[in-house]
Amino acid sequence: MADLEDVEIVVVAEIVEENYQATRYYCQHLTDGQIASLRLDLVTWGDIRDKHLKIKGGKDGVDLDNERKRAAIRRRLRLMLLLEDVGSVGIRMVRG
Repeated sequence: MADLEDVEIVVVAEIVEENYQATRYYCQHLTDGQIASLRLDLVTWGDIRDKHLKIKGGKDGVDLDNERKRAAIRRRLRLMLLLEDVGSVGIRMVRG
C-alpha cells in the first residue's frame, strides 16, 4: 500500500479539522484507491485553498463557488476516514 507523506497528512488534518496524530492513525487504514482519490482532492484543495471565488449565473446556473468545493472535499475526506460530517452539533466519530 502506498503511504501518505507527512506533509500530505498535515494537509488532510487541516481539511478534516482533526489533529495530526488522529489523522495519521485514520490514514493508516486507507486502500491504495482511497489514497489515489485523496491525493486528487489534495491537488484541488491546493488550487482553491485561499481563493475566495463565488460566481453564479448563466442560463444553466453555472456555479463556481470555492467554499462549496472546499466543503465537498472536507465532507468526502471525513467520510473516507470514517468520521462524521461536521454538523451543527459538532464532530462525532463513526469509528467504534
